[in-house]
Amino acid sequence: MKVLQENAGNGIVILKLNRPEAKNAVDFDVINLLNNYLDELEKMKDLRFLIITGQDGVFCSGGDVTAFHKLQTAKEAETMLLPMNRTLQRIKALPCPVITFVDGAAVGGGAELASVGDLIYVSPRTSLGFIQGKLALTTGWGGAALTSEKIGKAETMRLLGSAQKINTEELLRIGFANGRAENITGVIDQLNWKTPNSVLYIYKQHLQSPNLAEEMEREARYCAACWESEEHHIAVDNFINKRSSY
Repeated sequence: MKVLQENAGNGIVILKLNRPEAKNAVDFDVINLLNNYLDELEKMKDLRFLIITGQDGVFCSGGDVTAFHKLQTAKEAETMLLPMNRTLQRIKALPCPVITFVDGAAVGGGAELASVGDLIYVSPRTSLGFIQGKLALTTGWGGAALTSEKIGKAETMRLLGSAQKINTEELLRIGFANGRAENITGVIDQLNWKTPNSVLYIYKQHLQSPNLAEEMEREARYCAACWESEEHHIAVDNFINKRSSY
């Protein structure tokens, strides 16, 4: 199964990307599985926390280039961008705090998935980068809007524009990450909150921008427009050729 669900007790559910052979990259199967799990999570009466993480020391390497490279036009790109964008919208709208535990690499769309967390925990092994710019793309799953909510527009512009990877200490320094843990147990140990679920949900609604979903979806349209550019296709071909040469 490409996405695993675990019940950790006390209303804590873990979703774990499980494609170690592809560094936990997102493909259409992953998108569908996430939505299947969300169908159930949205009905849970006692859901207290959702934790999203990755298997085998990698969080998520973004979109599966092999699966998505065949998408050439803006319309074709939207068949992937909009479903995953709306998946992150659904995650963000859950009536509980969402936590992403970024243990290992999170690049491209993986950084966008990390940014959906209301709280983001990192490990000593974390490396995160919005590297979409290196492929002549914008963020497409809502990561720019989500990150801007956390650290402000100027710092978000620096992360997106530089397209560089940053480490655990820098993520904590700029406020993208809220805490650190060695493993998933270390994250759970920090969730002994006393506030009831009903109050947490009110706080979550109050603290979230009312236009967030609209801003996230706009990113998918921008990314789709970039997707069909010659500049992007050349960048992807160069990336695939470089990877296959190793």
